[in-house]
Amino acid sequence: MKKATIKDVATAAKVSVATVSYVLNGKTEQKISEEVKKKVFQWTNLLNYQPNNNAIALRFNKTKNIAIISSIHLSYIQKVDLMDFLELFYKTIAPKGYKIIYIYQEKPEVINNVDAIVCYNTTKEHFYSLGELNIVPLIAIDVVLQDPIFYQINKDYQAIKAAADNHFLDQYLFISIEPLSVK
Repeated sequence: MKKATIKDVATAAKVSVATVSYVLNGKTEQKISEEVKKKVFQWTNLLNYQPNNNAIALRFNKTKNIAIISSIHLSYIQKVDLMDFLELFYKTIAPKGYKIIYIYQEKPEVINNVDAIVCYNTTKEHFYSLGELNIVPLIAIDVVLQDPIFYQINKDYQAIKAAADNHFLDQYLFISIEPLSVK
């Protein structure tokens, strides 16, 4: 069965394509009667019309895709940790309609059709190179940057403590509770 288009909805409802678009997008600039709105919604449901995701992405400049980039040089333990992170991250973003695109990268490259890039355990150089090539938010997880411009998420508590020891020269109190995985 062929996928219904906005034109199919307009034809079935006996209105213009523009009217269907106004109704489905909640536009209030045009005066459209409640009867016509109801008819458009009914035909949208009867025909099982689904808006084209590519058209939505173009219109709002949002793809609902997040790229996860990791080094290709991960140890077995790091890969297990990455899979745990991906599972928890997906559970967080999926209810908002986002999808994950996972990419192993040897060298940085342009990544199209994503709303953000999450670098997981990559080198500092790889992270900065990705930032130069892509114009989307860039998030570092388990990447030590020591750069106040970027927010960082780091789960390597020993590395964090060693950096704090070096910076504060033992004149501080370090308190850390390792978070439990949410199941």
